[in-house]
Parts: sequence; structure tokens; C-alpha cells
Amino acid sequence: MQSGFATIGPFSLNTTLIAWLTLLFLWIGAAYFLIRMRTVSMLRQSTETSV
Repeated sequence: MQSGFATIGPFSLNTTLIAWLTLLFLWIGAAYFLIRMRTVSMLRQSTETSV
């Protein structure tokens, strides 16, 4: 049984399900924070121009 990245490599498509799920959750978290930072930045710009 393969244990993940250690035996195959991080860029291989033949990895375990837990590795794919971990990667999926990391990307979901990154996308969430990037979108949140963008909206906060847009809100700050709109309040600065209206003052």
C-alpha cells in the first residue's frame, strides 16, 4: 500500500484519495481567502473615494 507523496512524488497523478482530498481542501481555503481579501480591498477603496 502506498503512503502518499513519499513513495511516488508530489506531481504524480497516481496518489491516494486522502492526498487528493487534502489538496482539494487547501485550494478551497486559498480561493476563499483570496476572494475575501479582494472584496475587503474593494470595500476600502469605495469608502476612501466617497469620503
